[in-house]
Order: sequence, then structure tokens, then C-alpha cells
Amino acid sequence: MSKLSKSVRLALLFGTVTAATPAFAQDAENTDETEIEVSEKITVTGSRIQRTEISAAKPTINFDAEDLSVRGFTNVADILNQSPLFGTPVDPTGDQGSLTVGQNQVNLFDLGTARTLTLINGRRMVSSNSASVGGGEVDLNTIPVALIERIETTPLTGAAAYGADAIAGTVNVILKQDYEGVDFTAQYGNNDENNAQEFQFSVLGGGNFQEGRGNVVFGAEYTRTEGLRQCDIDGWCENNPALDAAQNSLVDLNGDGRPDDRNGDGVIDAGDRVSVRPRYDNSNIQLFSQYGNPFPTPAPGTPFPLDQYLPSRGFGAFPDGSFLQFTPDGNAEECARGETVNDLIRTPGGFNEAGEPICGVDFFDDVVQLRSPSSRFNTYASLRYDITDDITYRSDFMYSNSKATELANQGGFQTTFFPGTGAPIELSMDNPFLTDQAREAIRATGYTDETISVVRFNNDLVNEGLFNNENHVWRVSNIFEGYFELADRDFYWDVSVVHSKAENIREGFGIVDGRFLNAVDARIVDDTLLEQIRLQDPNNPDDDLADLDAALLALQGARGGFTANFGPGDIICGGYAELAAGTLTGFNEQATGSNLADEDLPFLDGP
Repeated sequence: MSKLSKSVRLALLFGTVTAATPAFAQDAENTDETEIEVSEKITVTGSRIQRTEISAAKPTINFDAEDLSVRGFTNVADILNQSPLFGTPVDPTGDQGSLTVGQNQVNLFDLGTARTLTLINGRRMVSSNSASVGGGEVDLNTIPVALIERIETTPLTGAAAYGADAIAGTVNVILKQDYEGVDFTAQYGNNDENNAQEFQFSVLGGGNFQEGRGNVVFGAEYTRTEGLRQCDIDGWCENNPALDAAQNSLVDLNGDGRPDDRNGDGVIDAGDRVSVRPRYDNSNIQLFSQYGNPFPTPAPGTPFPLDQYLPSRGFGAFPDGSFLQFTPDGNAEECARGETVNDLIRTPGGFNEAGEPICGVDFFDDVVQLRSPSSRFNTYASLRYDITDDITYRSDFMYSNSKATELANQGGFQTTFFPGTGAPIELSMDNPFLTDQAREAIRATGYTDETISVVRFNNDLVNEGLFNNENHVWRVSNIFEGYFELADRDFYWDVSVVHSKAENIREGFGIVDGRFLNAVDARIVDDTLLEQIRLQDPNNPDDDLADLDAALLALQGARGGFTANFGPGDIICGGYAELAAGTLTGFNEQATGSNLADEDLPFLDGP
């Protein structure tokens, strides 16, 4: 029996032939010849029983290669997310999860990406999701668009066959397995400001051998997309209007420290309350700046809010009433306090009428990205060989390498509104990293204390808080399939082995708080420091060292290899001086327990 006749018999066995879908058509001009129209069999996702699509219990939504090409999509997820069946996906736009940066995971019926199963040629694909996230979601970046034959989406079926990850349904991506010819495509896109470039190159080739008994297909694809931050778009971060949090309350928009007489009757009463949120141009968070704001260290017991740094409210000013901020080179310059707005921490940004920069930073704009930069390389090869008329061997190989970066994040800050390691830094006026110009600018305000406090936005220390994500995915499948007849019935069988592997590489930048604070407490090895070490416990004269040379030897021997090369003029973490003096406390203190001492100093040793 030929494959054609078997296909017709299978269609009759498993399908439904109606008047609307005739299987046979007769030529009206030549009644002696009959043409048989046989449609390609479709294996409906969510069932291992082969059947024609019209008999499926649930509707199947199909997309084909032409749909992708005509609409210029460069990713399977792009066309699926155009369908109203799919909810909020995981994709490279907007803020990213640190473990799924740049990935594309679809979300059928908004039931969660972990409930939408993605198959390749009807078989499972390995997940490239991070193990710490969990779930078997498939990153659709791994699927080469140029090699797609069609995409079958079957909602609300598949859980019985595949498990809980198919509760919402299945997405079955069918790749080209019988192809003849060569095809090369290139695509380019950009925006008006020339900062959102995207291009894709692909090549596809295939051919038959042994008079059609076999076929080989090979394809490769490279896609690159530029990233885009919100502030890369003209006008989105400059003079952009913001809303005051005031609503049904008195406001002080002119910054004179008193509620405004909104109705002009000379009396501040309920008639002056605002019923809507007032708008103003530009917005700074005044709690800190990009490179830091020094301010007087509050005395112990200073009541709230006097211990806060809020320039528009006058809190954190130096004795002469001025406010300072550090520049990228470490010097200090004056900044303007700005106007008061009702939500406490905001002030209109930019410059005041005198041309002075207003204290603060455009924080929420600076940490927003619109799209992650990404690159993808996909390659695919397949082999089909008919061993006999009834037995076929199929094999395919896929490899994908994808890279993406989240460009901006809230990498950390020091501010008066958060306690602990997120609080302002206390900095000695003798800190060797404080420039002479900054020290003089602070003293010029009339400030005489030996320490200052510093609030700052720490993104410059952590490479803007970015995350990098790289995935390598391999997949090899080997399949034997065939038909046989038994007891006047036709049977289809297949045996398959699929081996897949995913390798995920995540790279992030962050601050180890203890080591950061140790680094801030920088000290120079000089006679003053060595004298402090020589005294050991200041309250116990019996343990004093003989001289400064003995103190230097104590410093060099305090932590073996970490301190052995310390010498005069070196800048060191102050914790090592305290270790040599025997006065080390706090988070560097050596742990004890069960009458045993742990010699590890977790935040002092190492980079």
C-alpha cells in the first residue's frame, strides 16, 4: 500500500469528511479522470493521537512562515503576543527580572508563563530558565524564525498528556524538515533618533538525495537588537512633567515654607485645598545625588526630621546655610535647595534662576530602561531518510546562543530615610580620598566637626546596576516512525530519543555592604595611625607597644598575607588598624560559638 493511500485511509479513520471539506473533486470537463486532493496531516498538539485539525476538541490557532515574514517579526514570541489569547509575557522590554534578562516567554490566557508549554516538532524543548526561578518555560529566543514552517497554538488542552505546565495550553513550533532550495534574508529596523537599531540575517538551504528517499536541511540565523534607556529618548527625561502627591490638601508650591493662599482671599482655609494633583516640570529626588552630598553629621539624639537630608525643607544645610554636592572628580560645589513640593522627597530639578544646579538626581528616570540590548545566534540542521516505504528515520540538531543585558537598575544608595547599611556614610574629614578642594569647601561654610555625613546614589559603583544574561542551548532528537497494518487496521508508531542541555550564565553587580563600609573608612599609614596602634587598649597602659616601629610590625602581622606589605604612606581599610590594636568590633568581629573561635573576618579580608 502506498503512502498516499495510507494517508487517505488515515484521514478517513481519524478525521471527519463533510460536504464542506470534500476529500475528492471531479474535473467537470473530463469525467474520466478524478483528482484526489490530500491535505497534509496535522498532529494536533496536546494529544499523541494523530488526527486532522477539524476534528480537534479545541480550536487550533495557526501561524505560518508567511505571517512571520510579511509582518517582519524576528522572534516567535512577537507574533504570539499579537494574539489576544496571550497575556503579559516575559520579554526584553521594560524592567527585567535579574534571572530572565532578555528572555522571551509567552503567557497563554495570563495564567503564568509556567503554564504555557512550548514544543518543537511536537516534542519537549529544554527550559533555559534559571534553576532558582523554577518552572519549565522555554525561551523562544532559542527558536530560529527563518526555519519555522508553522506555529500551532492549542488552548486549554495538553495537561492530561504533558502535565501541569500545559494547563493554559500548548504552543507547537513546527520547523522545516523537508526543504529544497536556498534562501537568504536580511532585515533592518530603527527609530527616528537612530538609537534603536535592529537587524537580522538568516540563511536556509536544503535538498533531496537518493531520488527523494532522503532530505537534509540546514539553517543559521543572527539577530542583534540595540538597547534603549528612557533617557535616550529626547524629552522623556528633560523637563518632563510630574505630578505632586498633594490631593485635597494645602500645598506650598512657591517654597516659602507656608501653605499657599490658592483662592487669594487672604485666609488659609479649606478653600485653598487642592482637589487635583498639581503638575510641575521636571522632578528630582533630593535625598541624594549621583556622586554624593556631604552634610553636617547630626548630633546623637537629634529628633526627626532635623536629622534628615532634605534641602528643599532646609534640613542638612551647613552653618552658612549652603548645600554642597560632589562632582565626578571628587570636588565639592554648591547646589541650590530647590522648591518644596508636597510629597516630601521631590523637588523640581534642573537649575534655579541663578543657574545653580538643584540638589538631587532625576532618580526614577535614570533607572528605567525601555528595551534590553540582545543578540542571538541560532543554527539548525535536520535529516529525513525513508529506510523502507513504511519506516522513516528523522534527526534534527539545534544550537542557540543568546545574550542580553539589563541596562539600569536601582544599584543601591545611602540615604537618611533608610537605617543600617543603607544609611548615610560617616566620613572623616581626614579621609585620604577626600580632595583638598572638597575639604576646603566644607570648612569654608564654617563647619568645624571632624566627621561629615554623605548621602549618595551608588549606581556609578555598580556599573549602573546592570545584569548580564547568556544562554547556551543544545538539542538533538532521533526519531524512528512508521506505519503497519494489522487485523485490517492501520497503526502509526514512533520511537524517539531527545537530548537537550541548557547552560545559563548570569552576571550582576552589587555592593557587599560590609566591605563597602570598610573601604569608606580609609586611613593612611602615618605616625598618627601607628600611635593609635601602639596604644592598643587606650584604657590599659600595661599593653602599650614599645614604639612606632613595633606598631608597624603589629600592623603588618595582623592578618598574614593581607597586611604583610603595608607600609608608611599606604591607604588601608581602618579595620586592619583596629585589628592590630585589638579593638576590632562590629560586623568584622571574629565569630565565636561552642567554645571555638572562628578566625574568619568575612567583610575585612578579600576584595
